[in-house]
Amino acid sequence: MKIKGSLPGGNLEVNSSNSLELIGLGSESDPLFTGIFAFVFPEATGDGGSLEINTSSLLVSNVAQIGTQTEGEGNSGDITIKATDSVTLTDDVSNINFPSTILSLVEPGGTGNGGNVLIETSELTISNNAQVGTVTSGQGNTGDTIIRASEFVEINKEIKIPDDPPNGLFAQVDSNEGDGGNLTVETEKLSLKGAGSRISASTFGNGNAGNITLKVKEFFVENGAELQAIAFYESGDAGNITIEASELVQIEGIFDQNNTDGILGEYGGIFASAIGGTGNGGNLDITTDKLVVQDFGTISVSNFQTLNSIPPGKGAAGS
Repeated sequence: MKIKGSLPGGNLEVNSSNSLELIGLGSESDPLFTGIFAFVFPEATGDGGSLEINTSSLLVSNVAQIGTQTEGEGNSGDITIKATDSVTLTDDVSNINFPSTILSLVEPGGTGNGGNVLIETSELTISNNAQVGTVTSGQGNTGDTIIRASEFVEINKEIKIPDDPPNGLFAQVDSNEGDGGNLTVETEKLSLKGAGSRISASTFGNGNAGNITLKVKEFFVENGAELQAIAFYESGDAGNITIEASELVQIEGIFDQNNTDGILGEYGGIFASAIGGTGNGGNLDITTDKLVVQDFGTISVSNFQTLNSIPPGKGAAGS
């Protein structure tokens, strides 16, 4: 569905009582995208339509995509997914530049606002390079991302390849103008596993990032994964992180005392930081019955990067 003029686009609803599978055929050399889309093209002033999917289980794999985006003045539509059993996004790790996604985007040149992303299911799994959320690279603001999973949310990076993109949940600002949306996860058990797995509300521009709110029973960050609200390089402020875990928060990095290169581990954890620019870092609030941090696990509120490979930021750190 494509909007090129001043009239609004229609809404697209997909209903499948059993299951819905979107399986791409893309490769690194010849990407062939499979998906469901609603676009607002450059110079278009009409708003884009919304996408709604109702099914028992949804699979998005191998460069398949579900998305709304605006490159014009019109706002992009919302994405609503209601799957009674499960939602799974996964990728062949060889396609590192073309992940499977559920995203609402504001593209460069876009002045319209991005749509919201809502996923309601029992089980949500995001693995390898797959991504869910909102991103602005234009002047428009992104929408909010809300995840409600009655059983669990698992974000898992099985294999880490150099320079491959992160996977997970994102509310990201890549632009100089637009602000990021908020990211909310409500579930019983939330797991972030593997270096490259992230939940992130960060800004790389002058726009401010949104906030992250987690309402869970148990929250695990393992093997170098990160929950982050970070202001990188420019003047935009990072978002705040609020974690309400009724039973447990457990943070683990990667510890390897037998590593021959002298590096004993890899940091993973929760970061609210301002790095390399003038933007301020976010605030961090954790409420739980039990907190465990071990094996290079980190909880950090700062204006410098943990490894000091990037100059310290000039903005204020959060609290």
